[in-house]
Order: sequence, then C-alpha cells, then structure tokens
Amino acid sequence: MRIGQFAKYKGYIGSIEYEPDDDSYHGLLVNTDDFVNYVGDSIVDLHKQYHDAVDDYISFVKEIKKLHSSNCVNPIES
Repeated sequence: MRIGQFAKYKGYIGSIEYEPDDDSYHGLLVNTDDFVNYVGDSIVDLHKQYHDAVDDYISFVKEIKKLHSSNCVNPIES
C-alpha cells in the first residue's frame, strides 16, 4: 500500500510503501525507467535506504556510460 513519497534527492523521487501482511516498508524510484527498489525496517531506515539506492544508481549509471563510451568505435578513426 502506497503511503507517500520522499522529497526529491539528487533529482530522484522515491515512493514509500507499507505491506501490513509482513509489517515491512519498501519503495521504488518513481522517475526512472529502470527498476530501483529499497527496503527498510522502519520509515527512518527506509529513508536511509532510499538515499543509498539513489547514490548506488547514480554510480551505476556513470559506470555503464563509462563502459559504453570506452567500447564505442570512433568512426573518424576507423
């Protein structure tokens, strides 16, 4: 059950969801096409996990772009 969202952090917005059946909190980054989720034992923990997920996602995207650009062939040099 969605209960809200966190304030924007580094350009990303995260949902706050609660699952009463197993008393757990989780969320997703809502403004990306990629699937990025996070889980916490409480709202406070979920907020920390949200920040960690954003930081990890940004690092991942930078690494993928770096790998992609190093594998590209420059047509001028070919």
